[in-house]
Amino acid sequence: TVLMTAAHSGDLDGLRLILASCVGVNVKDRYGATALTYTWGWKFSMKKLHLLVEQGAEVNLLTCSMNESDQIRNKLGVDTSNLTDWELYFHTEKTPLMLAAHYGQVDAIQYLLEQGADPTIRNQSGKTAEDFAIEEKHTEAAALLRKAATSAASEFAAE
Repeated sequence: TVLMTAAHSGDLDGLRLILASCVGVNVKDRYGATALTYTWGWKFSMKKLHLLVEQGAEVNLLTCSMNESDQIRNKLGVDTSNLTDWELYFHTEKTPLMLAAHYGQVDAIQYLLEQGADPTIRNQSGKTAEDFAIEEKHTEAAALLRKAATSAASEFAAE
């Protein structure tokens, strides 16, 4: 969608304009991704992340699994033979927190946690955001996520 293209590009003004026209910020594309997912495109910026979250982007939304994405694409008649590994990787089974963890973006992780992102969410493969940080050897990000997950577990146990 045009919203996702603006989120993917560096066009912050275009993103503001599109959001002002009442476009649904949590709409999923044919791959199961939202505009928030696309902020981790070529030109990630905290400004885009803040803007989308302030406009109601769901910080705990898990994109479709590969199976769900395949079903959507088949239903729409979308040819998937030209999809790159990047597209397949980023459009399946990840929350925004998992994407930030994959890139080791500690500032984005901290912001998403402050906005209510749940560090204990697991995708269909059983991975958490911390697991993505560990896979990419982002030790600071992994430590932050481990602390947040431990805190969340303690709060849950206290209830």
